[in-house]
Amino acid sequence: MTELFVKILNMSITASYLILAVLLLRILAKRIPRKYICLLWILAAIRLVVPFELESTVSLIPSGRTVTKEIMTDYVPQIDSGIATIDSRVNAAMTNAGAATAASANPMQIYMGILSIIWVAGIAVMLLCVISYVRLDYRLVNAKPQQGRIYRCDEITTPFVLGIFKPKIYLPSSIDEEFDYVVAHEEVHIRRFDHVTKPLAYLILMLH
Repeated sequence: MTELFVKILNMSITASYLILAVLLLRILAKRIPRKYICLLWILAAIRLVVPFELESTVSLIPSGRTVTKEIMTDYVPQIDSGIATIDSRVNAAMTNAGAATAASANPMQIYMGILSIIWVAGIAVMLLCVISYVRLDYRLVNAKPQQGRIYRCDEITTPFVLGIFKPKIYLPSSIDEEFDYVVAHEEVHIRRFDHVTKPLAYLILMLH
């Protein structure tokens, strides 16, 4: 489990460089069309889920293996982020922590083990949120079809789209005058594939 945690940790670190670049680009180039910003976010998402990196001399990512599994067994544990300032400070801190520990085991082995347990616990907590989806699905049992993929339901208070392969629009029964505007808004979400990207984004968030 610890080795898997190290792998995911490296994927998180390398993707963070892309995420920071996208955020910076949004600040400096506000006139860039939103669709291109979305494409950049897709690249960041791919980096978060693809378990290997492509080596390139022109890569914007300093290092794809900042933390190696050997960090748990090396006498002097070190990271290699590709950024000298970060490496020097973090490595010095780890060396001092190791020198101050009188345990026979490498302190990093203990720390990484604890962090991996916390990581798994975090995934478990986020999985509990899926229960809310199941409860919502139960509340929609009595939803009444109105037209096409539009349904009305007495058990909900806000409109939303539900379903990945066959998305449906669910509206509160109280909506009347704003019906056309609300449906148009939800149709835009479907055309933008938000009903697909949001669940995928949550799965990526759970992993990292």
